Amino acid sequence: MRQNLKQIAKAVLEVLIHLHHRYPPIIHRDIKPSNILLTRRFEYSEGQVYLVDFGSVQAAACERGTITVVGTYGYMPPEQFGGRAVPASDLYGLGATLIALPQDSIPLICLKKTCGFALKVM
Repeated sequence: MRQNLKQIAKAVLEVLIHLHHRYPPIIHRDIKPSNILLTRRFEYSEGQVYLVDFGSVQAAACERGTITVVGTYGYMPPEQFGGRAVPASDLYGLGATLIALPQDSIPLICLKKTCGFALKVM
């Protein structure tokens, strides 16, 4: 499992580097296990890793004048709850995903210090 997590992390990071180095940077905003697809592994092939569901990028880019919270609770960084997302927000989502994958659960997000409440998504 550890090797699989490293492969997933490396592949998604390569995609994020490409997206974040565009001008303006493309921020996915919704990285979570269900948005990472893996192809089958064959005898001598590791398979491919794909990052999917770029609908959050469009929704956030098209919104003007109001704050739209885009993302999935449990995988969103605190700043994204306020409608602000930066490239590092995707790294937070990837980190939460890598924590959740071997446990097959959604991580607990504690926002006590930033928002005054704690949230656990089931």
